[in-house]
Amino acid sequence: MKIEHDILIMDDSTAYKAYGGVVGLGRLAVDDQTIFAGFDGIPMNQDDSADDCELTLDHRKEVADFMIEQWKKFREGLNDLD
Repeated sequence: MKIEHDILIMDDSTAYKAYGGVVGLGRLAVDDQTIFAGFDGIPMNQDDSADDCELTLDHRKEVADFMIEQWKKFREGLNDLD
């Protein structure tokens, strides 16, 4: 998966709109697996996808793996400022 501008491009070339390249998680319920896009929190699996299809289970897993790696890189780059 990669992010180009406002589009998330999955390994199988499926594209989803994500305003500003922003991706987040929903936690409205214990079993909530909603992935949100953009600054205004529009669920990616609704009509806001670039190709008008729902985020599949495999795509949700792909986004999760991608974001885990992003957070690891972020963590490794932190400096102790205390």
